[in-house]
Amino acid sequence: MIKVAIIGAPNVGKSSLVNKLVSEKVSIVTNNSGTTRDKISGFVGDFEIIDTPGMTKDDSLLGKHMRKSISVAVADADVILYVLDAVTFDDAEITRIKNYENKNIPVIVLVNKADKVGPSKIMPKLNKLNAIEYVYEIIPISVKEDFNIDVLLNTLIEVSGAGELASLSENEFYTSQNIREVVSEIIRETVMSLTRAEIPHGVAVIITKYIEKCTRVEIHADIICEKKSHRPIILGKGGALIKRIGILSRQAIEDFLDFDVQLYTQVIAKPNWKNDKIIIMGMEQNLN
Repeated sequence: MIKVAIIGAPNVGKSSLVNKLVSEKVSIVTNNSGTTRDKISGFVGDFEIIDTPGMTKDDSLLGKHMRKSISVAVADADVILYVLDAVTFDDAEITRIKNYENKNIPVIVLVNKADKVGPSKIMPKLNKLNAIEYVYEIIPISVKEDFNIDVLLNTLIEVSGAGELASLSENEFYTSQNIREVVSEIIRETVMSLTRAEIPHGVAVIITKYIEKCTRVEIHADIICEKKSHRPIILGKGGALIKRIGILSRQAIEDFLDFDVQLYTQVIAKPNWKNDKIIIMGMEQNLN
């Protein structure tokens, strides 16, 4: 199995790229930075495509865990895809790419969202990237518009020696996540999509019970927020928002499991949970 680590700053489109390459929903995608918190693998043919958190300087246990996730992914990788945002990347980002010069791993730089930038603006940036001699290839792409994804796939096959494009065949399993992790991420994505901008960064979802019955699955989930003031926001007036979160999450989980689901949620305010060793240790287990 050829391991491909996708790294880069928050919100550059790493998770969307993983989902595109695997042709399945592997990683949750929102407009909020810090959405991905663990390394998550998707499988396609001979490749293990590894999503990683956005690079962060957060000094909490969660921030340290996210940085460790990136380090573990890079240490195991056969190829690195370094993703940039065509609109926002600058010289500082180019300097960070140089950190991978001595890893003895092929580095392919992807300039995502190329559809949002005209040639006159992107060419000077591409010229600076071309000056980095050890980079194997620089490819402008647009995950949203499916631009140059075929070029990327062919480049991956070329650099890895994986063989024909046909080797990217459908696998029986397309993600490394276990069922509890997928269910947790589905609920977290729903919360992040429906709540105010300040809420998502401080939310975690813990599956406390997962009970398989004859005709359905019973799931209990704790939605943990960072501030007491966030709890009534997530609940909504008269519990309307948490009810909607539950309905949408249950529908998505049923689509994933192909089973009827009974979903029970509760919202718990746990200040400073990002430094809670028990919660972070649960995340650490996913790195092993």
